Amino acid sequence: DTADRSVVEKNPLDELRRRKYPPGTQFLAKGDLDAAQEGDLTIRKGEILSLIDQEDDSDNWWLFENDRHEQG
Repeated sequence: DTADRSVVEKNPLDELRRRKYPPGTQFLAKGDLDAAQEGDLTIRKGEILSLIDQEDDSDNWWLFENDRHEQG
């Protein structure tokens, strides 16, 4: 059906990145992510992350804190 092919699926991460969230907003990690460099936070599936800061630039840089009080 051509109507089905014309629908472009949205990337949920793109939608998430466009929004501005207040500090303290909590997010549930849906998968594991190893820190890529010093200052990054290693994330494990199921962790609750609290937003500390969200930069207003094109880099989509966010600072989170986990329940062990590690930030990155």
